[in-house]
Amino acid sequence: MYDLELLDIQQDLIGRIIVHYQKSFRNAYPTLELKPKGGIEVANMEIYSINEDKLKIEDFPGFDNVLISYKTLKTIFEKNIPSWKDALSNVKGVYLIVDNKSGKMYVGSAYGEDCIWSRWKTYATNGHGGNKKLKELLTKYGEDYKNNFSYSVLEVSNLNLGNDYIILRESHWKDVLMTRKFGLNEN
Repeated sequence: MYDLELLDIQQDLIGRIIVHYQKSFRNAYPTLELKPKGGIEVANMEIYSINEDKLKIEDFPGFDNVLISYKTLKTIFEKNIPSWKDALSNVKGVYLIVDNKSGKMYVGSAYGEDCIWSRWKTYATNGHGGNKKLKELLTKYGEDYKNNFSYSVLEVSNLNLGNDYIILRESHWKDVLMTRKFGLNEN
């Protein structure tokens, strides 16, 4: 157990700094004391990155208000945030991915097991989710290019509607947003 005291220095880094720590012992936690007792080594942590914005994942905001970055998407899945998992696992739907650098859009649908949650997990894992044009972007500009993607939900429906309905709605949104002609959809 630690007695912690928040100091007035470097408060601007709270929620922004990410450290790397290589654990070399069996304990579940590192030694964080500046002068540990009993000859124990101080935890050797290196600064991995300092994010521009503070990391804070809110509870699921409702389908009409979903607009998240790739970094947020990845964090939601890494942390397995319950409110997001519950919401996205229980609806079929049509979603939108936008390349914020070019403005090009990709419309996709999700209707399998765990619905949108399962589909978005593939994007959180590799950035492209198997989509040919998103893969091409990552190949051309590098893996970090996925940080230019944002994700939103266009439409949801309950689990009782057939998959054909969701596929028709996906096609409708591709027509509306013209993502076959000007975006990242091929079919």
